[in-house]
Amino acid sequence: MYDKSTSLMKRVLSLIASIETSMKAPLCFARVAGDFDGAGISFGIFQWNIGQNTLQPLLKQFFTRHESIAKNIFGLKFDEFKGLLAKSLAEQLDWAKKIQSKNKLLPPYDSLFKNLGLTKEFQDIQIESAKFYFDRGVKMANEYGLKSEVGIALMVDIAVQNGSINSATKNLILKEIEQKGFKDNEKEKMRIIANRRAEAANPKWIEDVRKRKLMFVEGGGAIHGINYKLSEEYAIDSSVANVNNSVV
Repeated sequence: MYDKSTSLMKRVLSLIASIETSMKAPLCFARVAGDFDGAGISFGIFQWNIGQNTLQPLLKQFFTRHESIAKNIFGLKFDEFKGLLAKSLAEQLDWAKKIQSKNKLLPPYDSLFKNLGLTKEFQDIQIESAKFYFDRGVKMANEYGLKSEVGIALMVDIAVQNGSINSATKNLILKEIEQKGFKDNEKEKMRIIANRRAEAANPKWIEDVRKRKLMFVEGGGAIHGINYKLSEEYAIDSSVANVNNSVV
């Protein structure tokens, strides 16, 4: 699916988005959901939406940077989509509700959004918009001395799913690493991080979080019925990460 020529940021965020949406790349970039939660339309790898005004900036970037591609995708609906971005939030939400039934987009809007999400150009905009997750993960990886691609991927996943590692959990992790002599054993450090972060989650979700985090430690596994192979599918492995190659 990916190789090392793709930036580490895109490979890592694509993997995590695949887990978040239960749709492997590139389909995760085109996932669209209707108004089941009052957000109008939610779209893309991290479900940017109209209601919170998080999808509109991405669409504006696309129309500004790739107008010719937008015209090709949207065809007769081009003016409708472009004009939508100039309307008020209330008008945008009203439009979103009119183009769906039972929280599912009607034709041709369902296909138009899917086609948009499958373009490299809009995928890159999505990745750029999620860069703060990657940056947060890299920062956390540095705090624990993780230098590999998969180590950074684990920490980015924590940034996405869990937000952070609190100070009490961090102290437990660092103490266990020291006591077990794993300072230079990255895989075992990752295992400790995975387990302790999972145990700090809501008790209802501890084992779900643990399984997801340990998938990074082992380099693959099944999450919610979908099997992931990090090296084969996303070219993410134990090699030293080039975090400077974090452009799309």
